[in-house]
Amino acid sequence: MAATCTVTQPATTGRKGKIHQVKWSWKSHTDGSVAAVGSSNAISGFLRQVRFRETTAVSSAGSLPSSGYDVTLVDADNFDWLMGLGANIPNSNADVKCLFNIVNSMGGMPQLPPYLDARTRTPAITNSGNTKLGEIVLTIENPAGK
Repeated sequence: MAATCTVTQPATTGRKGKIHQVKWSWKSHTDGSVAAVGSSNAISGFLRQVRFRETTAVSSAGSLPSSGYDVTLVDADNFDWLMGLGANIPNSNADVKCLFNIVNSMGGMPQLPPYLDARTRTPAITNSGNTKLGEIVLTIENPAGK
C-alpha cells in the first residue's frame, strides 16, 4: 500500500502577529514509512510548538503508530527543522507535545524559537508500523504577515 500524507494549511497572507497551525495527516506504507509526500505551501514564522498525535480514526481503526517512530520535517536542502525532536516518538500518549524553549537554560538569556524561512516543508516518517495513522501539527507565529 502506498503511503499518503495530506496537509491542511490556512492562508497566512496579512496575518501579522497571528498564530496559525499547519497539520499533516498521514498513513504509513506497509514498511512503516511515509517519505517525500505531502509538501506544504511556503511556511514562514517562528516555530512555537510541534505536536505528534494519533488521528481521530486511530481509536476506531486500531492503527496506532508503533512506539518509537521517527519524524523529520525537511526543506529542499534536506535540513530537519524539527532538529531531532521527532526522534523516538512514543505512542503511549494521545497527544505528545514538544515545546521549543524560549529561555536559554545555560544563562537564562531570552532565545527566539527557530524561524522558518519561506520554503515548503515535507514530513518523513519511519518505523511507524504497517499502515498506521498519525498527525503532525506545527504551531507558528507569523510576525511578518507573510
